[in-house]
Amino acid sequence: MGLMLAAILVPFLFTIDLDSFEGRVVIVAPWALMFVLLLLSWRRARRHRHVTTAISAAWDHAQLEDWAAVEAILPHLVRHPIRSDADRGRTMVLLASLAERKRSYDAAAHIYERLLRERIGDAPLLQQAQLALASAKLRNEELTDAVDLLDRLQQIQMPASLRAVYEVIRLHQQVFMGHYADAIANIDDRIALFRRHLSTRAGFAYALVAAAFHRLNMPDRARRYWNDATMLVTPNKILERFEIARDVSQAYPAAEHPL
Repeated sequence: MGLMLAAILVPFLFTIDLDSFEGRVVIVAPWALMFVLLLLSWRRARRHRHVTTAISAAWDHAQLEDWAAVEAILPHLVRHPIRSDADRGRTMVLLASLAERKRSYDAAAHIYERLLRERIGDAPLLQQAQLALASAKLRNEELTDAVDLLDRLQQIQMPASLRAVYEVIRLHQQVFMGHYADAIANIDDRIALFRRHLSTRAGFAYALVAAAFHRLNMPDRARRYWNDATMLVTPNKILERFEIARDVSQAYPAAEHPL
C-alpha cells in the first residue's frame, strides 16, 4: 500500500519532468518493485501448497506402511527450506520413522531429540515425538534412558489414542526386560484400550501380550492372543517389528483367515 501511495503521490508532491528518464523511473520503479514482491509472494504460497500436499501424501503412505513411497517423496521435501514449523515437524517425524524402518534407531532418536529440543511442531506432534523417542531408545537398547522417559510420560495427561501407543511401548519394555508379570497386570484394561484406539495395529500389542503369557508358561492365553494378533497383522510384519515374538510364532499357529 505504501508503494502504491508513493507511486501516485510523488509526482504531485514534487516537481518532476515526467518526460525525463528520472521522471519515468520515479513512476515505474514503485510499481515494478510491487510487482516483484507480489511475484515472490505468489511463488512462496505455491511452494507452501506444494510442500503441504507432499507431506500429507507422505503421511498417508506412512499410515499404510508404504515406506517406498515415503522414501521417494522425502528427498524433494528436504531439498529446500520448509518455513512452516508444523510442516517441518511432520517432515522430521517422517524422516525419523523411515530411519526406524531401516533399523537406524540412533539416527531416529537424534531426530526426535532435536525436534523436542527446538520445539518444532504443535503439541500433539511433540507428544508423539516423545513416545517415539522412548521406543527408539528401547530398540537401541538404551534401557535406562527409555525407562526414565516412560516413567515421566506416565505422569503426563495425553489423549486416549496416544495413551494406547504409550501402553504398547511400555508393554514392549516390560516384555523385553523380562517383567512378564507387570506386562499382564491389568491386561483386560490394556486390551480394551488397544481395541478401541489402535485399529489393526492392536495386533502388534496382542503379539507382545502373547509373548508375556508364553514366557509365564500360560500357553492357552498365549495361543489366544497370538491368534488375535495374527488375525489383524501378518506374522512376518509382527516379527519385523518385534523380534522378541519369534518364539511365540514358532510355538503357536497363526490365524487361518486373517482380516
